[in-house]
Amino acid sequence: MPAFAPHLSDREIWELVQFVVARAAAEEAMPIDARVAPARVRVPDFAYELAGAGQQTLSRRGAPTLVVLYSLPQSAKRLAALGDAHDLTHATVAVVAIPFSPKDAADNPLGSRTGADVASVYAMFVRTRDRPMPAHAELLVDASGFLRARWIGAPASDAKQNDAIAAAARQASMRPTAPAAPTHRHAG
Repeated sequence: MPAFAPHLSDREIWELVQFVVARAAAEEAMPIDARVAPARVRVPDFAYELAGAGQQTLSRRGAPTLVVLYSLPQSAKRLAALGDAHDLTHATVAVVAIPFSPKDAADNPLGSRTGADVASVYAMFVRTRDRPMPAHAELLVDASGFLRARWIGAPASDAKQNDAIAAAARQASMRPTAPAAPTHRHAG
């Protein structure tokens, strides 16, 4: 029987598989909140650059990373506070800020850069069944690439939020992680 759809290249097939896996992980991540969750939801790896540092990936960093998805002007105050968050850097938490919209990338006060599709992939991890897409979200990813906690919306108190993130990073570092599935994925 002849095919009815155009043939997909090997790369297109792999990208489709990666999307389906990320989508399933995002569905499993919906109940995760500010408490440290078990290491069950692996997020897609991606390459990023921080101001004054070379290119890194989540999987090679070897320490917790706070992935901040933001919209301007709603997130401007929080991004400025994260830029001054010595308590997080002391806790070895890297902060990677990713704009929801490419137009906000030029105004990234943290100077982090990622691939163009990372925001759309990670946006799947901040949606909930009962809320529309937020303007700001923070995801704590442990050293093994598992989503361990998330905060939806810009915090009322930056100091309390940073304390909660540092405590969650310490707690996530002490708990053993689940065995990783034999996959290799990148968001961008």
